[in-house]
Amino acid sequence: MNTYRYVFASKCPSDDETIIYGLEVRSKEMIRVEAIKDACAEWPTGFQEAIAADLRDVLGAAISLRAQHQGIEVLTELDAPSAPGMASVDAAEDARKYRELLYAVGNKYPGESRHETALRYIRRAEEPTGEKAAAARQESK
Repeated sequence: MNTYRYVFASKCPSDDETIIYGLEVRSKEMIRVEAIKDACAEWPTGFQEAIAADLRDVLGAAISLRAQHQGIEVLTELDAPSAPGMASVDAAEDARKYRELLYAVGNKYPGESRHETALRYIRRAEEPTGEKAAAARQESK
């Protein structure tokens, strides 16, 4: 079992207070530390429970997320994502493929997450060019 610990900040959408979170990720598989940092960076603002659920799904691992907010300690603990039968295998494989896709992005655009830059690359690659672009323009007239 691998255990990863990381501290990050996010603003509470209710009162705009900056919350310092302590994250613990537990996985039998290796998770790149960059994946953990990038997943946390996707949450500049958010409620702890939503952040925790997203991190569990994106990282494909069990997590604990701890923070103090307005004097109350909040601990969110979630098991690794799973579903009966092949769904859990498919979800784990999808998460692995998603991480692979994100880390194929060597240089993200300033101000963008790896996800946003990967999406930009894919959309640009899917734009019609040459004869296909001319045909698409003609069709839209």
